[in-house]
Amino acid sequence: MAQVPDASTVPVPDVSPEEEALLFGSQGQPTAPAGGANPFASPPATPAQAHASPAGSQVGGVQAGNGLGEGNFQAIFLEMLRQQSQANQQNQQLIAALMRRMDLEEKRRNEAEEKAAETARLVAEAAARAKTEDPFAAAPSTPSVPFAGATSSSSSVRSPLVQNRAEKYLPSLPMLEHQGMNKGRMREVETWHAYLETLSSWLALQDESFVRELQLCVKQKNEILQKDLADDVAARSAKLYYYLTQSLSRWERGQELLRSCSKRQSLSACGYEAVRTITQQYSIVSCMEAVYVREQCLKLATTCQHHRRPTDLIRHLEDEFSRAESKLGNFPELRLTEADRCSVLLQALSQELRQYVVLHGKSNDWTSLSESLRYYEEQLRLCEGPFSSSRQMSGKGDKLCDHCGRKGHLAKDCWSRQREAGEKGKKGDKGKKGDGKGAQNPKGKGKGKKKKKARV
Repeated sequence: MAQVPDASTVPVPDVSPEEEALLFGSQGQPTAPAGGANPFASPPATPAQAHASPAGSQVGGVQAGNGLGEGNFQAIFLEMLRQQSQANQQNQQLIAALMRRMDLEEKRRNEAEEKAAETARLVAEAAARAKTEDPFAAAPSTPSVPFAGATSSSSSVRSPLVQNRAEKYLPSLPMLEHQGMNKGRMREVETWHAYLETLSSWLALQDESFVRELQLCVKQKNEILQKDLADDVAARSAKLYYYLTQSLSRWERGQELLRSCSKRQSLSACGYEAVRTITQQYSIVSCMEAVYVREQCLKLATTCQHHRRPTDLIRHLEDEFSRAESKLGNFPELRLTEADRCSVLLQALSQELRQYVVLHGKSNDWTSLSESLRYYEEQLRLCEGPFSSSRQMSGKGDKLCDHCGRKGHLAKDCWSRQREAGEKGKKGDKGKKGDGKGAQNPKGKGKGKKKKKARV
């Protein structure tokens, strides 16, 4: 082990007091050593000092101290504690500020969600109320406020409908076929109801509320007063009145009814009342008319032979039944039952389809019968080719005419045979007329022969 040299033998450079002050400072400047003592040698430590400052290090056999007094060390330690305390306080304040901000943000978000939920609830209630309540019923004495933000003064002032930007892109206004309003009672009823359906579809492009309000206004028994309607309903009623004025311009009777309704309500634009009045005038009101409509529905099987596919036939009959039910609104006991509908559909089917339904399908009700026919059509589509005729759907593709030899019909339905029979009938009538004249006047022929003999 190497021996540690003695501190007294280590050479010490000559340093002036000024240089020493620059190196060590004035406070920590050591006192000049006496005599030839080593100025860098540490003084011998007392047992108390050695116990109090154990952090001294021994480098190269020289034990070096901290170079700081006990008071300075405590001051620095206290300063570090104070700074750390201030940093902790600042961190706590920053965390508290962030927590307050997060609480405010969460509160604002909760309020926005509650407000949106309340608005959605009010809108849903208003929509449900619009579907269930009758807009033409008598208004209560105190108007109800649909939304929380509405004021009582706004209910007393009527606001017009907001102009819809898409109105200029709508198709032209449907016009009433006025030629059909002078060709019999039933033709007038059918023409008016068909026009009302077309007008309702056209008005639905602007506002869906028109459809439901038109359905309700025709069922009202009492007069619909324009002044008692709600603001939005009254605005739509006025708009409907002006549409009717243009659409019924070529129908004099309709113009008279519009003017009559307007005069009864102090020249107000009462569109719903006009529709109600005209519908009452041109609806089935007698039992004989209702019976006639029912009989026409039962004879639909003879007028829909041109529908080849079963699905087309089903849609056609459903449409006709729906129109008949709308006409028979005042006579519910004369409406077609489900058995009547199934009977009409079975009569309209071809013989092959009818046999398939009877043997393999179900005809208990309209739904099961329709499903059986749709299944039959789907199976035929799987078997037919891409260029096959649609006559196979109706079961007429395998028929062969014995008269002309063509497929698709029988001899009893052959057009060629009917045309030939008509031509033969005309020729036979001409021959019979000639024979009849000769038979009625047989004496003329005898006289002529006798005259010829006399001349000879």
